[in-house]
Amino acid sequence: MSITSPSGFSPQFLVNGLISGINTQQVISALLQSYELPVTNLENQQSQINSQVKDWQAINKDIAAFQTAAQSLSTPSGWNLMTASSSDTSVATATATAGAASGSLTFSVNQLAQAEILASQNSVSSTSTSITSDSQYLLSKGAENYGFQWLATVQGSGLALGSHSIQVTQASQAATITGTAALTSQSFTTSDNTLGLTVNGTAYSLTLPTGTTLSPSQIVSDLNSAASSAGAPVNFSLNSSGELVVSTNDSGSADTLEINSSTATTDPSTAAAALDLPTGTTVSGVNAVVNVDGTSNTITNIAPGGEVQLTSGDSSGGSIEVKFAGATGPNGSTAALSTGTVSATNISLGNGSLGDVVNNINAAGAGVTASAVQTSSGAYILQLASSTTGTDGQITVPLSGADAYNPFGTVLGNMNAIQSAQNAQISVGGTSGYTLSSQTDTFNNVMPGTNVTVTGTGSTTITVAPNAAGQATQVQNLVTAANQVLSDIQKYAGYNDQSKVAGPLMGNAILQGIQGQILSTFATNGGTSNLGNALAAGISVTSNGTISFNQTTFESEFAAHPHQVAALFEQGIQLPSGSPYTSEISLVYASNQTQPGTYALTVTQPALQATDTGDEYYSSPTSTVSTAETLTVGSGGATATYATTVGETLSAIAQGLNQTFANNSMALSAQVVDTTSGYAVQVTSNSYGGSAGFTLSSTASGTGTTGLAAAANTTYTYAGQNVAGYIDVNGTDVYGTGNGQYLAFPTTNSPLAGLDLQITTPGTLTYPISTNITYVQGLGQQLSSQMYAASSPINGSVTTTINSLQQQSTGLDPQIAFYSQIVAQEKKTLEAQFAQMEATLGSLKNQGAMLSSSIAQLPGL
Repeated sequence: MSITSPSGFSPQFLVNGLISGINTQQVISALLQSYELPVTNLENQQSQINSQVKDWQAINKDIAAFQTAAQSLSTPSGWNLMTASSSDTSVATATATAGAASGSLTFSVNQLAQAEILASQNSVSSTSTSITSDSQYLLSKGAENYGFQWLATVQGSGLALGSHSIQVTQASQAATITGTAALTSQSFTTSDNTLGLTVNGTAYSLTLPTGTTLSPSQIVSDLNSAASSAGAPVNFSLNSSGELVVSTNDSGSADTLEINSSTATTDPSTAAAALDLPTGTTVSGVNAVVNVDGTSNTITNIAPGGEVQLTSGDSSGGSIEVKFAGATGPNGSTAALSTGTVSATNISLGNGSLGDVVNNINAAGAGVTASAVQTSSGAYILQLASSTTGTDGQITVPLSGADAYNPFGTVLGNMNAIQSAQNAQISVGGTSGYTLSSQTDTFNNVMPGTNVTVTGTGSTTITVAPNAAGQATQVQNLVTAANQVLSDIQKYAGYNDQSKVAGPLMGNAILQGIQGQILSTFATNGGTSNLGNALAAGISVTSNGTISFNQTTFESEFAAHPHQVAALFEQGIQLPSGSPYTSEISLVYASNQTQPGTYALTVTQPALQATDTGDEYYSSPTSTVSTAETLTVGSGGATATYATTVGETLSAIAQGLNQTFANNSMALSAQVVDTTSGYAVQVTSNSYGGSAGFTLSSTASGTGTTGLAAAANTTYTYAGQNVAGYIDVNGTDVYGTGNGQYLAFPTTNSPLAGLDLQITTPGTLTYPISTNITYVQGLGQQLSSQMYAASSPINGSVTTTINSLQQQSTGLDPQIAFYSQIVAQEKKTLEAQFAQMEATLGSLKNQGAMLSSSIAQLPGL
């Protein structure tokens, strides 16, 4: 059928020609073949290129995976897998993290951790029975760790429901006097055996035994006994320097202490000199400062069993009653608050029924589970169970039924501990060893990097050793990745003898080069190890061009020589034999572009810590200062002070400073150093370099002080020093950037390309110092560098090939579009011509029909 158009109009489309009897579509297709040939050829060429791109991309993906596997074994971090085992898993199990220290540890598990459970003394007949008329209940846990026995809501004070923060920002201290020298064994006579002291304004006289030589510990024991007999609220002890320490039982500024002089009118001291105790000066304790919801409360007296109300800073105001815990001292109980934060939750008691109390406590999310336990028919008690084990989970609420702050006391009586809060505890080394405690049954870093979970009481030995099986898995991953790349190269660029078919990339020089690099490196590279090559670790090159791995051989060699096996794979540096710097210059990092070889290194200056050494010198670490001073130290955004006292030894000052640094998270340390001029106190930064620094000032200077500040009330700044140096590269000195002990060379420099060294040479050497260093890639790094050179997204040989082929494919698009346009235009022209032909033939046929009709109608025909 053909579609015709009126005269003067071209046909709009052509289905086929019934007028002419010609298959016009077939004719047009035949006529277009010569026009379509360039398009077909170009599309076939593009398809072939795109197929090659896919082949190269598949190879590149596997090369990148191989490079990652090789890189993971090129540094020490890839060889620090450790395994931990227990000789008795019914007592404890252990896990070792990567880099854990090897060794063994034997210990005994004394007890497991457990959570506290409280139960009421009395019961009620049903859960609907009212057990309190109070409206609120303050629940807290672990407050006893900071010196509180319990915390409670002051009913009617307006304390808001919900969470509250009670933070001890300043610890209280007892009034304390420390001896000026280590206490020695001695005997006393009636003329020097009396110690007079005044505590909180009351004078006491303590008498020591005479006629026998007493050791320091015996002296302390006798003084505590004498204080107990006299009713003097003080404790005697020895500090770590062996000096006698006298302190009040209570703490806070309301507590005062003085050692009476020998000429005092009341209870003079005849033994003070023999005990090296300074006399005639009254010292006071230090107040505790407790912040409650943002409001600061100062407490001037903390006594065992004492109570005080703290004001809350929440929007509703309100008060919290606290009771102080007592600690057992040599002479009576002592009390003090230590820094820390307690979280408490104030809970509504609803209608006061047992059921409502239980529901409200459980809904509060305070870390305590409440239960109404039926102990017998018609008897229900209140039970509170902490959700956490250890003393941090101890429920610190009023327990006595007689306590006005126990809202359940009138009805339920005492809240008794049917299971006490208990930390897990292990003993190491027997009676001469030490004890460790944990809030849970897990002890972290019992050995560096090893965590232990106790499961029962008894003894066990934990052994930590290199994880040969784990390292074997990593090496197997490397070999598997290598064989995948070799298989890819054979598939795409090799020849299949069985099928007699060559791969689409047959004979490609890039792939042949990569294949040769892989096989050669596995066969020859030995890193810095003395094992020779990877064959000693179970890795070999087979006759069919693949890599074989014998895990049994590897694990055996690794168990015997773990560091030498790792050195086969790791990057590293070597110094000349006999070099004095072998242990002081080490490799931190080398990139995939760092070239192996020998380089001439010059260190122009060492890394140093920030250091302040006092310029007042003494004869020994136990020498004492005669002038008190307050040292103010600033570091890392924190500021802390430490006040020295007259008669304090240099060792005690260093110890006090270190405690101050620790309390304020300062990366500083103090020590007593032996200089050419004598012993002095020294403060240093823990780290090295220009960013490691601190400031220090003192309220006093000169004779009798630490000498840490040259002038009083002047702030001095101390900074460390970065290491500095350079490497000679083809006659040009390439300087590294120092950061503490680390010297990093430019990433843009070839051949160093980001080489990073750790240099720990001491400041006592004469600089500059020079030595050759030889950078050795090792098996892992050499393979990683080779594969990076192939798959680097910037200039890798495989990546460049892929980009080039993609550009070729894209470059054919304009040509295909050009010839396709010609085909389309020619097709349009032919269709128009054939349509016109059909229309013309149709018109002629119509005219013929009309003529035939007209002729047939002529007369006589």
